[in-house]
Amino acid sequence: MTPGGKTVYGGGGIMPDVYVPLERDSSLQFYNLLVNRGIIYQFAFDFTDRNRTNLSRYRSAGDFDDHFRITPALYDEFIKYAEKKGVKRQGGNIPESDRKVKILMKAYIGRNILDNEGFYPILNTMDAGIEKALSLMDS
Repeated sequence: MTPGGKTVYGGGGIMPDVYVPLERDSSLQFYNLLVNRGIIYQFAFDFTDRNRTNLSRYRSAGDFDDHFRITPALYDEFIKYAEKKGVKRQGGNIPESDRKVKILMKAYIGRNILDNEGFYPILNTMDAGIEKALSLMDS
């Protein structure tokens, strides 16, 4: 028996109160290639290094998250960078790949200027389990 009054049975593992299915990213070929080759990470590092003075105006993770945007021009610059690294914008589900690339790029830039406070709140918006937990806390 747990302190919360739930019965615990041995041998079957732990069954969560709320099940969140695992997201399958196999159709996101473009995103997966970029992540596996470290291209988003490197681009974000280079971008931060070139723009450190301008980025220093963000004094908090909330300020950064609220006001920094991956603009179409910045994303176009990234696409050209990725192509030079051998990864073309192709494969299945490009709109979802683009969405995830932009989130991860912003998270890496946030980490570069604000450490983990600028990283995890942005990165976690892609995690269905965390989003579900937050929604349950709000209700």
